[in-house]
Amino acid sequence: MKKIIMFFIISPLFLAFSGNVLYSTLFEGNTIQENVLADTREWEFNYEATIWYIKQHEGFNNGYAYVCDAGYKTIGYGHVVKPSENFMNDRITKSQADSLLRLDFNQSIALVEKYTSLTGSKKLAIAHFVYSKGIGNFLRSRLKQKIDNNEPIDNEILKWCFYQTPDGRTIKSSYSFKIRQWELQMYNSK
Repeated sequence: MKKIIMFFIISPLFLAFSGNVLYSTLFEGNTIQENVLADTREWEFNYEATIWYIKQHEGFNNGYAYVCDAGYKTIGYGHVVKPSENFMNDRITKSQADSLLRLDFNQSIALVEKYTSLTGSKKLAIAHFVYSKGIGNFLRSRLKQKIDNNEPIDNEILKWCFYQTPDGRTIKSSYSFKIRQWELQMYNSK
């Protein structure tokens, strides 16, 4: 008799808290599918915002190739031209530049995924840093150590807005400072 009574007490509870009802309870009223969809939308929004931000600070230069401050032949939105690449008349369209930007940025994301366990906006922020400063600089940096140790990165990332003049003076770049602040804001969001 006890078993039958327990069955009638436990069965409705099990049914009430199984499936989407249980997930709904655990995930603030949303099902797993709703949470995944919301995360996907947030990722896509932040990804597109990052692409837009890169376009704003890199500029397009009418699609013509140019030599960047670091001395590399560059085209589009900051794409460094590889020796194996040849662009007709050293010029590309905005659509081609957008495609190159996304390829380059997706490679930066893949590298961040390979060398860190970051997700979401943190991954995008550091992928932007890698896009701007290079994977080698990131891997050798104290910034990566701080990320690996789950420590705040605020002071460390802001150190990356200085450059040295040919005569050895260290100068703060307000342009780079704004970019590092943007990365920090993206990193610390959510």
